[in-house]
Amino acid sequence: MKTRLGRLFTRALLGLVIVIYFCGGVVGQFNYPYGINDVLNTITGSLGPSVGSINGSFSSIQNTEQTIVFPPAVMAMTQGNITSIVNSYRGWMAQVYTQPLSSAQVPSNSQFESVLHSGTNTTTPTITTMYQNAYGAGPISSSAAPPTIQQIVDMNDAHAISALSLATATDQSASNLITMANQIEDQSSATAPGTADQLSAQAMALQLQSLSAQHQLLASQLRQEAGLLAQMTSDMKRSATNTQGMNNVLQNLTTNNK
Repeated sequence: MKTRLGRLFTRALLGLVIVIYFCGGVVGQFNYPYGINDVLNTITGSLGPSVGSINGSFSSIQNTEQTIVFPPAVMAMTQGNITSIVNSYRGWMAQVYTQPLSSAQVPSNSQFESVLHSGTNTTTPTITTMYQNAYGAGPISSSAAPPTIQQIVDMNDAHAISALSLATATDQSASNLITMANQIEDQSSATAPGTADQLSAQAMALQLQSLSAQHQLLASQLRQEAGLLAQMTSDMKRSATNTQGMNNVLQNLTTNNK
C-alpha cells in the first residue's frame, strides 16, 4: 500500500513536469515568462532525490512486512486452514438448522406449527388467531366458569401468545445472525493483513446481539414461570376459600341438627 502511494506520488510529479513542459512551450510562443525552467529544475533537481528516497523507504517497509510481519506464504496457509475448517462444519450445521421438526397431524395445527418453525417473525394477531384455532377461543363466558378461572385462563393465553410471538422473532434474528457470521467467516479467509481486528470487532458485535436475544428469551421464560407460580397460588387461594365454605356449611348443618 505504501509503495503504491510512493509510485502514485512519483507519477503525479512526472505528470506535472510533462504538463509544465508543454505549457512552457505554449507560453514561450506568446512570450509570457513564468519561470518555467526554474520550476522544472526544482522538480527534477531538488525533489527527484527525495522522491527516490521515499520510494526506497516504502520498499524497505514493504519488504519488512512481507518477510517478518505478514509473510505471504504464512498468510496463504492460514487462509487455507480457515477455509478448510469452515467447509468441515458449515454444511452439516446448515442441515441442523433446517432439520424438520413438525409433527402435528390436524391441518389447522400443522399450519400453526409450520408458522412457528418458519424462522420468520410473525405478527401477534396472526399468532393469536392460530392459537385460538388450536387451543380454543377466549375468554371463557361467565356461565361456563367463575371469574377467577376466567382471569387465570386469559392470563395463561396472554403469556403463551407473547412467548410464541417472541420465539418467531428471535428465530428470524438468529437466522440473520447466522448469515452475518457466515459472511465474517468468508471475509476472514480472504482478509488483508492488519484487518483482523476489524473482523474481530464485527464478531463481538454479533455476539452481543446474540446475547441480547438470549436475554429476551430468558425474560420470557421467567414470565412464564411467574405466571405458573401465580396460577398455583391462585389455586391454593381458591382451594382455601372452598374449604372455608365447606366448613361453614358443615357448621351450619351441625347447628341446625342440634
